Amino acid sequence: MKISNSSSGWRSETVAASFSLVMVLIVFAAGIAFGDQGNRIPWGSLPREDRELLGRYADRWDRLSPDRQERLLRGAERLSKMTPEERAEIKERSRRYRELPSDRRELLKKKAEEFQSLPPQERDRVKERYRWYKKLPSEDRKALRDKWHSLPPDERQYLRNERRNSQPDAGRRGREREH
Repeated sequence: MKISNSSSGWRSETVAASFSLVMVLIVFAAGIAFGDQGNRIPWGSLPREDRELLGRYADRWDRLSPDRQERLLRGAERLSKMTPEERAEIKERSRRYRELPSDRRELLKKKAEEFQSLPPQERDRVKERYRWYKKLPSEDRKALRDKWHSLPPDERQYLRNERRNSQPDAGRRGREREH
């Protein structure tokens, strides 16, 4: 009789321990799922300017993750520092991007990731070249694009390589590897 009592006592302790463990896991999981609630930024606490810039997110703001809210606020801060012309250009670019086919958007995302993975000096060089290109009259930009696209792929690759190797930093890096 004593064995069955200790056996059932053991079972009840095991059930109680299992129940406690399950409850701890449920509370822990709930904490993970809802733990970021305290870090969220209430829509009403945003400055009027930010609410105006982020107006399209108003109805779902409280459901966005804190990380997403922070990124949107950083973007709003950058927008607030732009001229009306710059804002209009950003809005137009966004509209054109949304209208692109999904495969084209994926290609652009991939190119953006490649750009971000470049060393800072190389990114600066690309930005500088882009600024130079954008300052050209539209006819000259079109002529350059047409000329570039008319080149055979191997010649385009050769020119890319030459341009990279003609950079002072690129040449120095190459010489350093040789020694």
